[in-house]
Amino acid sequence: MSIVNLARDAASTVTDNKSTPAGGAGGLSALTRYIPTESVTLYVAGVSATDLVKDTLGTWFPQALYWGMLAVTPLLVLLVFLAELRGASKPLGEWGQWPWWKMVAATIAFGVWALAVKGNPIVSQSGASVIAGFGALLVSTLLSVVGAVVEPPK
Repeated sequence: MSIVNLARDAASTVTDNKSTPAGGAGGLSALTRYIPTESVTLYVAGVSATDLVKDTLGTWFPQALYWGMLAVTPLLVLLVFLAELRGASKPLGEWGQWPWWKMVAATIAFGVWALAVKGNPIVSQSGASVIAGFGALLVSTLLSVVGAVVEPPK
């Protein structure tokens, strides 16, 4: 699910908008619910450009890209959430109403899915990205199960 949809879903609980989020509760949507597609897309583009910029920016770039996108992901969720509230002419809400779980879940999901990208700086052994991919599926499933328990009801 995209960061925009995660934030809209969270904002709908604050703005009393009872619209249902994109996707249902089962099947493929359970696997993709917290994957921040915008962050993963930017990361994949950055990883593909790593060979070009390594000479210019140095060998630290791949590590900085991974950890930087990991840090930016929860901020993106929060910023889009706040923008949704502002767009609905609602106050920013109290800290307890902010999408803390979605921010944490999106960050964890990015962290594990980025490891499944071939050429990532963390998992470099041959075939390890395949194992990371299966791990990402497992983690995504667990995030959906935990989310069903910790997220406030609509």
